[in-house]
Amino acid sequence: MVLALLAAGGGSRFVGPVHKLRAPLRTSTVFEHSLAAAVEAHVGPVAVVWGAVALDDLCPPDVTILHNSDWEHGQATSIQVAIEWATRLDATSLIIGLGDQPGRTSACWQAVAADGPGPIVGCGDRTLFTPPVRLDREVWGLLPKGGDVGARALIRDHPTLVHTVMCGGQPDDVDTMEDLSKWS
Repeated sequence: MVLALLAAGGGSRFVGPVHKLRAPLRTSTVFEHSLAAAVEAHVGPVAVVWGAVALDDLCPPDVTILHNSDWEHGQATSIQVAIEWATRLDATSLIIGLGDQPGRTSACWQAVAADGPGPIVGCGDRTLFTPPVRLDREVWGLLPKGGDVGARALIRDHPTLVHTVMCGGQPDDVDTMEDLSKWS
């Protein structure tokens, strides 16, 4: 099992002095809060998929840095970069989270990683399904190759493959300055 934090987008809705992932949040940045939860879960190797803004200076040495040169073509391209990395490591599952979700806890990553019905496991209930999401190898080929979509269409089209778990922390992401102000 491997974990990938998607952090490649341009953050176009965030109108601030820095990219949203580098925006200050308490004692670090939005991105560092998100990454810390994934690393502190201790469920497998962690990679960061970046594109619009380099983040390697914010990553500890044991985190793999993956560049998505096609980041402008949407989130699906970042997922494909993560799948290529997971395939090289011969992983059976890939957990995908978002670099702009500073409220997700390590316990949430652990809950998604725990053995249970799959092959798709994510946080939520019948009305809300949010990252991180565990995708077992058997569904990787069903994921979109391009576009600004993640696993949502796969989840919608194959509900019998989906299992949800209750996760700790806050699922909201930071897309705007207003979103960020809610974290202060």
